Amino acid sequence: MLADADRFDQIVSELAELAVRQTRTPGTAPKSMLAGLHRRLAIAPEEQESIAANFGVLCRLVDDGRDHIWSYYVRNLARPMWLARMENRVDVLIGNPPWLSYRHMPSAMQTAFKQLSEERELWHGKESATHQDLSGLFVVRAIEQYLAADGRFAFIMPNAVLDRPYFKGFRSGYYKGGTTSTSVAFTGSWDLRRLRPHFFPRGPAVVFGHRAKQGAVHALPTTSERWTGRVPAKAHSWSMAASSFTREPSTLRLIDEELAESPYGKRFSNGATIFPRMLFFVKERDAGPLGNAT
Repeated sequence: MLADADRFDQIVSELAELAVRQTRTPGTAPKSMLAGLHRRLAIAPEEQESIAANFGVLCRLVDDGRDHIWSYYVRNLARPMWLARMENRVDVLIGNPPWLSYRHMPSAMQTAFKQLSEERELWHGKESATHQDLSGLFVVRAIEQYLAADGRFAFIMPNAVLDRPYFKGFRSGYYKGGTTSTSVAFTGSWDLRRLRPHFFPRGPAVVFGHRAKQGAVHALPTTSERWTGRVPAKAHSWSMAASSFTREPSTLRLIDEELAESPYGKRFSNGATIFPRMLFFVKERDAGPLGNAT
């Protein structure tokens, strides 16, 4: 039924209209009301039971006074499924994925995020687990589901994608999946962290590439294009702002595990804690009848 998105939208809209008809007795969802819909839209017999079941759900929502948004909600859920069909995949993906650190996710989302990330070898763990970001997984899933073979992509990402260890799996360009794997060939990046003012809460970067054949992986290059400058307050178009920027080649310095940790980390086992405290601190006491306490 999703093969024709316009037809699907029409079916859902008409089901929603039938559900609110005054001729329907509350608490019922008669299949006889669907006969005209089946004829007009040439709905196959094997699809009619599914439509009847969904019609029943819409009728219950109407009877409960909760009918104002559900047909719209169903169509929005169906669009990504339609786009994921092989014949509907796109040639170009451009976007700004959600930036959300693991530590700020609800617990249920953390569980799903970790599972999907581990399957695709995106999960880094260790000390930087809380810094893992939804943006990397979002881009990988978008490429997996919606980008055609050899299709191109460009995404705005947190600048950590360029050199931080917890994005190492993303930079590799190879992502395992539950049943399949996805390969990309990164073609370059923009390092925008030196632009002022930042137009996001964190310094951004942009990554470019295309979906590659299996095995034709190209990791994110360690060379980038660095942008520096200040965005003029009155710049309302690219032509007004372009002359304020300097764009030059740069080499990224990848931060590995050892550099990410403190060089003094191995010298301490309990942080900046002094113990036993009795050797370093004196607690004064009031004098008693026999003199000062010792």
